[in-house]
Amino acid sequence: MAKLATRFDVEALQEFAGEKVFARGEAYFRDGAVTIRRQSDEEVRAIVAGTENYQTELSGSGRDIDGECSCPAFEDWGFCKHMVAVALAVNAKAPVANEDSLGRIRRHLTQQKSADLVALIVELAENDDSLMQRLELASLAVGGDAKALEKRLRQAIDAATAAGRFIDYRAAPGWARKVEAALDALAPLATGKSAEVARRLALHALARIEAASGSMDDSDGHCGALIQSAQDIHVAACKAIKPEPKAFARELLDCILADPNGVFHDAVVDYSEVLGDAGRSELFRLAMAKWEKLPRRAPKRRYDDTSEASYDRLFAILDALAGLKSDDDLRIALRAKTLGSAWDYFQLADFCQRAGRASEALSWAEEGVWTFEDERPDTRLVDLTVGLMKKAGRKADAVQLLDRVFRKDPHLETYNKLRALGGAGGCVAFLEAQSAQKPRPGLAGTLIRIHMQERRYAEAWAAVDAHRADDLLQEALADASRAAFPDRALAVYKSRVEAMVSWGGNREYEESAKLVRVMSSLQGPAEQQAYIAGFKERHRRRRNFMKLIG
Repeated sequence: MAKLATRFDVEALQEFAGEKVFARGEAYFRDGAVTIRRQSDEEVRAIVAGTENYQTELSGSGRDIDGECSCPAFEDWGFCKHMVAVALAVNAKAPVANEDSLGRIRRHLTQQKSADLVALIVELAENDDSLMQRLELASLAVGGDAKALEKRLRQAIDAATAAGRFIDYRAAPGWARKVEAALDALAPLATGKSAEVARRLALHALARIEAASGSMDDSDGHCGALIQSAQDIHVAACKAIKPEPKAFARELLDCILADPNGVFHDAVVDYSEVLGDAGRSELFRLAMAKWEKLPRRAPKRRYDDTSEASYDRLFAILDALAGLKSDDDLRIALRAKTLGSAWDYFQLADFCQRAGRASEALSWAEEGVWTFEDERPDTRLVDLTVGLMKKAGRKADAVQLLDRVFRKDPHLETYNKLRALGGAGGCVAFLEAQSAQKPRPGLAGTLIRIHMQERRYAEAWAAVDAHRADDLLQEALADASRAAFPDRALAVYKSRVEAMVSWGGNREYEESAKLVRVMSSLQGPAEQQAYIAGFKERHRRRRNFMKLIG
């Protein structure tokens, strides 16, 4: 495959890596430390020799560069010197570095005798525990010794999933690779004569992975992917075994109710083929019997973790089964039993609306708003209720609801919704009266933002003088009104510049220099020169900033 000499933009490499890291990567490239294993339009895979041999991958071209490296620096800082070295090797089309060694090796191996290949693989396995384990498990599966196979696979799963001490972020990928190798050895059994072994061990692996997830930093989501792989094996094994439907329904219900992390949340869909009509009917019967024993979830009442889990897991089963039958009445009844929060009411009303039952949707939405009117308004429920009221020709009720919400929790967004309905007339007077009588956090900010939006800048500055306003809001007002109120804007900018320069830092210096340049348009040349001269005198030791303002 022909390769562009400048596949990766060098300036982008310098920008991503930084000056020092780029220089080190360039040195690695010049020293011939890069060996390209595979190269295509999509990706480049390479080995870079350093204190260790690091596996490096790159993708993209030009300034669109992505990838990863097995070195510690990549985990800590991102774009590393090894990635720079590989990109430069690709750009340079170095004969050795850019040779596709995997392709060459593959061609070589296809020409060897099978006995020689066996000897080579055995020799490698003797020095590679991972390869030895993989070959041993494969040989057991072929040998047909089911008990020995299950015992060895269980041991492999236990060894791979062992957490021991806490697994930190850097160690998590290595741990995950070991678990993945054990699951890869288990997966082929799911569709053959050892499917029952695969079914039992998949459940065992699920439990082990879930237990380990609590003892590691899994920020990259390794456990989620591994859990999905183990469940896929379990589903495939169940399909191969074809268990008695009713017995399997009972077994599956037990798994769902005992599931701590939602692994079986979509079990009805995942195992629908295994269950069949008879199994689904039995699962519905069993789940409904337990559901009917649960009391109706009351709003604002606290529940223990066990009862919460029972509601959620049984609901997921019954709702999925009702969905398969398109039984909207049952799905609404299920939701009506779990109204413990404003969010629950929103979900019920939203479901009714999507089911074409606007009247029911509005009824449930209004009940939810009324039930939780003493708490902070739930924006999603309020917006849904307002929308349904408008569709029902109840615009006045929608305005009244939004007005109550605004008075309880004043925000610019609610004001704009009222304004769109022509009902925002009393908002400013309310805010002014409340700010004068009993100031509350955010009232003055909302009042100022409303005046700014309506371009009532004099009123906005008056509100700043009468009430407290944070620096960022004052700066936003200064930006919006500096043509009409240059003196007020100048005062804000001067205060802001003083603060940022005192903090120090190149970013703060750059922002301050921009504000100083803006100030030149708000005062005469003499005033600007005098200001800069005084500023330099006060901050003459800030050399980087002095360079920026000249």
